[in-house]
Amino acid sequence: MIFTTLHKWNGKDNVLLTVSQIKQIGGRAGRFGANTDDPNTAGSVTTMHSDDLPLLKLAMDSPLPTLSSAYLAPNTFLLETLYTALPPHTGLETLYKLLMDLAVVREPYSLSDLAEYLVPASIIDEHCPDLPIRARALLSQVPMHWRDHELTQAFRSMLKGLVDGVICDPAVLAGHLLGVLKEVETHQAAYNTNKGAAASGIAERQTKDRLVRQNTPDGQDHLTLNRLLTICTEASAPPGPPSMPLGTASSMLIKLEVLHKLLVAYAWLSYRFPMTFEMKGSASDLKNRTETAIEFCLECIRAMEKKAQRGRTKPQMQNAGPMKR
Repeated sequence: MIFTTLHKWNGKDNVLLTVSQIKQIGGRAGRFGANTDDPNTAGSVTTMHSDDLPLLKLAMDSPLPTLSSAYLAPNTFLLETLYTALPPHTGLETLYKLLMDLAVVREPYSLSDLAEYLVPASIIDEHCPDLPIRARALLSQVPMHWRDHELTQAFRSMLKGLVDGVICDPAVLAGHLLGVLKEVETHQAAYNTNKGAAASGIAERQTKDRLVRQNTPDGQDHLTLNRLLTICTEASAPPGPPSMPLGTASSMLIKLEVLHKLLVAYAWLSYRFPMTFEMKGSASDLKNRTETAIEFCLECIRAMEKKAQRGRTKPQMQNAGPMKR
């Protein structure tokens, strides 16, 4: 198990992972060889960057912090037991509401927030009223942003496929979002082509420079001063930033994030309902392409913001008064 970083973005700041999080992720290495009889077979945990290694060792050697409280969620056995005591055709939404009103837990435990399941439960009751309560409860736990209209519509299509017994195609579920992905990929391909052409031009000029040096009688460098300055600039200059209008990149980024959430939900369902969501490979390919497109949009936004920042800085420098000595 290799940590590329020991930090994560929490929506506001880049914060350090907790000891519990590091141990949970690093503990996956301990599963290596767990099914063998060799006691010496074990995984290893390390970091991509050497500066993080002492911190990783300290976290792995530290004791787990004591939990002062915990949340409890009803399992399927409890849901089925309660469901049998209710009138026939009781909805999953009603079942969750009853639990919210009647469930009693003692400290240091608290009941998990069941309100987040009410929206998916209502949709599931509408489209899958005849599914067993166990299956409906499982469907209500799919990782989905329920306030997003496009995602809820895609979820309804997924439920229809499940009830009708047909295979759900992730590309069909993506709908117009697939067009957004292809449009971003077109921008990215054009950028890569331009970057490759620029690199080829530099390589061609460098080849000509070597020929000039080889044809000099004394073997010394007889390139012009301007050409020498150009060589230094080309060697130190990073490739040009991707260029896509800030508004376009921002709007496409939002749509790509919706597509990514949809594909994550498809992957989650493919492990629970593999007959309907069997196109796991296609979903994984689309997810990888979406992640690459998201990174390209972020690069475009960062480049445009830097350009705008430079534009705001230059007038201030021009208007600055003479320096006092």
